[in-house]
Amino acid sequence: MTSEPIALVTGGARGIGRSIAEYLAGNGWKVVATYNTGLNEATELKHTHGVEIRQLDLTDRSRSLDFARHIRDEYSFEALVNNAGILEKQSFEEFNSGILTEPYEAASLTPLGRNGSPDDMAKVVAFLLSTDASFVTGASIVADGGYTGVDYFMKKENGALAEPLELHTVDGAAA
Repeated sequence: MTSEPIALVTGGARGIGRSIAEYLAGNGWKVVATYNTGLNEATELKHTHGVEIRQLDLTDRSRSLDFARHIRDEYSFEALVNNAGILEKQSFEEFNSGILTEPYEAASLTPLGRNGSPDDMAKVVAFLLSTDASFVTGASIVADGGYTGVDYFMKKENGALAEPLELHTVDGAAA
């Protein structure tokens, strides 16, 4: 029996899920990560970080339920990180080239001036799984570099993007 906490990370072979699995494994967690099509990446994760890997297609409900029944008998998880996502591919004719430039434009419009990285997301997950977050419950954590807190498109349209916020006073009180 292991004394280390155990986490299940879905979609753990690539991207954000991989960073979460690596980060947790490097910080004392035993990690079981699922993958669907990324066998090579999952195998590498197993060899480099000691992460247990399991193939799972979450779009197959019956197999997903079978997996859940079996995995809970095998492990006693302290954490479940539902990270898996679905990438829908489209034909070249339907491709919107705007998706290549929009994230870069948005990155220059965030208060941090950059997009978040998979490591940024892994650190948020690690915090939420730590005892430091023991009083955090029933909360939505938005980790977006402040992007949703500011309407930068409206400011950009008004030409005020690079200007600092100025408070105007009326009779000595902030307006």
